[in-house]
Amino acid sequence: MNRNLLKLIAVATMTVDHIGAFVLVGDEFFWMRVVGRLAFPIFMFLFAEGARHSKSDRRIWFATILAFAIVTQLMFEWVGAGFVNILFLFALGLVGFEAQDRGQGWLFIPLAFTASYFHVDYGWYGIAALYFFYIFEGKRSLQFLSFALLTLVFTFLPLYGHPQWLYIVQNLSVYWRYFVQAFAIVPLAIIALYDPKKNKRIENPVLYQAWKYFFYVYYPLHIVVLCLIAK
Repeated sequence: MNRNLLKLIAVATMTVDHIGAFVLVGDEFFWMRVVGRLAFPIFMFLFAEGARHSKSDRRIWFATILAFAIVTQLMFEWVGAGFVNILFLFALGLVGFEAQDRGQGWLFIPLAFTASYFHVDYGWYGIAALYFFYIFEGKRSLQFLSFALLTLVFTFLPLYGHPQWLYIVQNLSVYWRYFVQAFAIVPLAIIALYDPKKNKRIENPVLYQAWKYFFYVYYPLHIVVLCLIAK
């Protein structure tokens, strides 16, 4: 499996997730939210790997992502999407990657607080996921183990101090939907099939640029369309 196929899987499952979040809202369609859990770790993995091996100027890359993030957020405010888009998370992650390369990995901590404070999609969890995928790049087992543990902590942390935590745990067959993020561990099996040696650069320069920025355009547009449909 190559990078392009992984990206398509992530985009497809993300779309299913958002259809279930904005349009087909209901218990009978909750399976779409479960399918959507496949997208997050794949995107985090691909972004971290891309940042590790890309020869692009990170300052230009950061400015590009930030510009897309701002435009995307304006579009989300227009349609009432109700959340801070994940492109801001990628922008913060890129700052963290640069800090890590300069021996200042501790900056990921304030970046995580920043993401949570401004309610960026996935918050500190997303920043931590990017961090682990980046520092353990090339060490698949450590990437998977750290992400799995991180996901379990994030998923079940709300139970800490909950007065009925034991009752909820004993009745997960009823309350499991509140802990759906745990399914984000499943796509690690798909990522395990990824082989960077199978990556092929698109030779046509126009198609290459179109594919390079496909997600940054598709991400806001499909959510805007879904929100308009829902209204």
